[in-house]
Amino acid sequence: MPSSAKDAGTFAVAGSLDLYSAPEVREALLARSAEPSLTVDLSGVETCDLAGLQLLLAAKRSAVAAGRSVRLRNPSAAVSAACEAVGIGVEHLSND
Repeated sequence: MPSSAKDAGTFAVAGSLDLYSAPEVREALLARSAEPSLTVDLSGVETCDLAGLQLLLAAKRSAVAAGRSVRLRNPSAAVSAACEAVGIGVEHLSND
């Protein structure tokens, strides 16, 4: 399973964050969309592609529009490499 709830306000993504897993992760994030602040722990992400990055950017955009925050913590090497491959820094994914 690519994602799980951790502590209150924290959501962990593990395994793949890609074209195939993005819909499931998206649904899990949407289920927590009422929380005023959400921390997404990316330390367990083993693979990440453009679909995964798009999901993270969309979560950020939605949170900002709703006056909430999404913090991305502990980006794995896979997340950092995907960001680097498209020319953005990991800091662009978070709005804190």
